[in-house]
Amino acid sequence: MKTRWIVTIFVTLFISGCLQSTLNLPPDKGKLQKIEAGTLESSVRIIAGEPDRILKSKNGYRTYYYREKLSSDCHKDLRTCTPIIIENGKVVAVGRQWAKAWRSKRKRKTAYGESQNIKSAGSDQTAIQKSAESDQAAIQKSTESDQAAIRQKIAKLEKQVKAIPAARTVDNLDIYRYLLKLDPGNVRYKQKVAFYETRFEKEKAERVAAKKRLTTTRKWQNARLKEFKGDPPAQMAVKIMGNGKFHIWLKNTGDKPFRVEAAQFFLSCKKGKRYKIYSSRDFGRDLEPQAIIEGRVIFNITCTPREIIYANPGVAIVSRNIPAPE
Repeated sequence: MKTRWIVTIFVTLFISGCLQSTLNLPPDKGKLQKIEAGTLESSVRIIAGEPDRILKSKNGYRTYYYREKLSSDCHKDLRTCTPIIIENGKVVAVGRQWAKAWRSKRKRKTAYGESQNIKSAGSDQTAIQKSAESDQAAIQKSTESDQAAIRQKIAKLEKQVKAIPAARTVDNLDIYRYLLKLDPGNVRYKQKVAFYETRFEKEKAERVAAKKRLTTTRKWQNARLKEFKGDPPAQMAVKIMGNGKFHIWLKNTGDKPFRVEAAQFFLSCKKGKRYKIYSSRDFGRDLEPQAIIEGRVIFNITCTPREIIYANPGVAIVSRNIPAPE
C-alpha cells in the first residue's frame, strides 16, 4: 500500500506540483493534508512544490515552510506559514501544533536517546534508499503502461486517417497534429502537418478570392436586375441575396387588381428545371393597379441562379434572366 501511494504521488501529482511552483502560488490545503508522518522528503516537494522557506536546525532536522495565503510571507512572519519538519529524509511533523509538540519532545531527549537516534540514522537511510528504488521501479512500470496506451491511440488514429480522403484538408490536418503531439519526433507526422498546413492556407486564400469575385459579380448582376421588366400587366425587379434567398418587387402595370401568392414564384438553375419556393411571409394579398408589392422569397437549394419566374396562370408570366459577366 505504501508503494502504491508513493507511485500515485509521483505520477498523478507531478504536473500539478510543477505548475504550483511555476505560478508561485501557495499549495491548497488539500495537498498539504496528503502529507503525513513518514512521507519522503522528495514526495513533499512533488505534492506541495518548493517550500517558501527552509530553516535548518543545529540538531540535524530541517523545517519546510509553505505559505497559507497569497499575502503570507514566510521570511517576515512564520505564523502565516505551515511548517513541515523533515528528519532523516522523512516527515516527522506537519502543522504548527504538531511541529511545536515535536520540537518540545526533541529538546527533552536525553543524551542516550540522541545517541540511539544517531545510531539508527544509518538504518533509516538504508530503508529510505530501498524505498526510493522501489518507487523508481513502480514509476518505470507506470511509464511503460502509459507508453503502451499512447501506441494504441496512435494505431487507432493511423487507421482513421487512412480512411479520410486527402481532399478533406482540415480533417487530415487535425488528426496529424494530434499524432504529432503523441509522437513529437516522428518525421512523417511533421511532413504531413506541414503539407496540410500549406494546403489549408492555399485553400483559405482561394476561398477569400472566390468570395471577392462573387461579391463583385453579385453587385454587377443586382445593378441590372433592379430595373422593372416584363409584359403587362406585371413587371418584376429582383435582388440576389445568396444561399437561395431573393428580394422581389412586383408591379401591377394593368388596370385590374390580381392576387399575388408566394407559390407563384419559381427558381431555375438549369435549363428546363424549376424549383418551387420554400418559404415566404411577404406575399398572399391583392396587388392593386399601378401599385408595387415586395418581399423576400427563399428556395431550399443553393445553386447558380439562371432565372427567377413569376407565373400567375391567366394573369401574367414574368421571367428575369440572371445576367452573367462575360
